[in-house]
Amino acid sequence: MARKAGQLISRGTRTGLVRVSLGRDPETGTRKYHNRTVHGSFREVRISLQRERNTRLTVLLALLASAKPDKPINIRSTLAAASS
Repeated sequence: MARKAGQLISRGTRTGLVRVSLGRDPETGTRKYHNRTVHGSFREVRISLQRERNTRLTVLLALLASAKPDKPINIRSTLAAASS
């Protein structure tokens, strides 16, 4: 079974950090993340992470469907633009 992309990090009472990986920076090799603070119960934070995953997957599928075979795809910038 594949690991799911994303993390839930507790930041205090009824506050959590949702972190979704954007992959590695090709120039520096460091990992890049999209972070969002969510206020609410653990269930609400988990639902927020699921929404972030679904958005990321939808953007990737649309990007791959519209890609031309001879043109490289910059996934990181596309995901960052879609998340903001």
